[in-house]
Amino acid sequence: MSVPEILRLEAQLREQANSAERSSSSMTARKKIIAATMEKMGLIDDAFTGKLIISFKEGGVSYIEKVEQFK
Repeated sequence: MSVPEILRLEAQLREQANSAERSSSSMTARKKIIAATMEKMGLIDDAFTGKLIISFKEGGVSYIEKVEQFK
């Protein structure tokens, strides 16, 4: 992803998070926002089943681990 795409995505995520805070089931809304963001970034697709571990260090991502289950 290019820097402008990441900045647009960040702005969209911030806007969605603000609206999620106002909803009654904010945690569910936040999970959907995170899944949509990971999908837009190409880390997962809509049929992904598994786990994605993201480690942060000093405000940035230092490690990503993706474990997928095939059925």
